[in-house]
Amino acid sequence: MERKGETKVALKCLHNSQDITADFLKEVESNILASESYDSHYVVRCFGITKDPKTNNFMMVMDLKEGNLRQHLNNNFISLNWKRKLWSLYSIAYGLKDIHKKGLIHHDFHCGNILSDFGNACITDLGLCQPANVKPSQNSNKKIYGVLPYVAPEVLRGNEYSKK
Repeated sequence: MERKGETKVALKCLHNSQDITADFLKEVESNILASESYDSHYVVRCFGITKDPKTNNFMMVMDLKEGNLRQHLNNNFISLNWKRKLWSLYSIAYGLKDIHKKGLIHHDFHCGNILSDFGNACITDLGLCQPANVKPSQNSNKKIYGVLPYVAPEVLRGNEYSKK
């Protein structure tokens, strides 16, 4: 039973995070502060970080949303009408617009980081990603982040991440 004024939250476990660095915790903290300043229905808020006392893995405390976009489309694509499909696209576009307004770039944008239920889409995991399993250009010491099939070709060539 949900009480008035309560917020349902999800705990996202950061597996094998017992030995994460102070730099990573600073990144998490800055993203929490950034998400607190969002007044967006299209970006999932992150309230904080906690630690599992049994495993010592860190966990992010976030707004509770249903499933990711890929799962949602796999399960409901035929039953979704065009209006709901267009609303999903609108939600995603406005979520990116809200992120870009804050001067941020989502370094790990893919369907697994878009949460959706019945056409309402929200972007999650703002910059909370690990280096991809590829090495940056030899002329660069930049790290490449994200899920490899979704990393922009220009980033793989050693260029900066951009809003594009």
